[in-house]
Amino acid sequence: MLDTAIKVDSTYSGFYNNRGLLYYKLKQNDKAVEDYNRAITLDSTQSLFHANLALAYYYMEKFDKACESIFKAEQLGLDITELKELKRIKKNHCK
Repeated sequence: MLDTAIKVDSTYSGFYNNRGLLYYKLKQNDKAVEDYNRAITLDSTQSLFHANLALAYYYMEKFDKACESIFKAEQLGLDITELKELKRIKKNHCK
């Protein structure tokens, strides 16, 4: 359904983010990264897109990119204090 939604409106960033979440859950992180990056291209102000991208990069063992995405999400106002996984990644892998 998300593929159809994107065909109908390829300018809505939320569709790409949601499809990225689906790929992430299916452990297809390379496809998730593509969709999160497309969502960010369409709307770079959404901290959640950057946070999702960080998780996909982390599971691809691209720790530097994961950290960059976490820092960007925080810069855009995301508070990760209650987001255990992002908080752990930042503590263990980011300088």
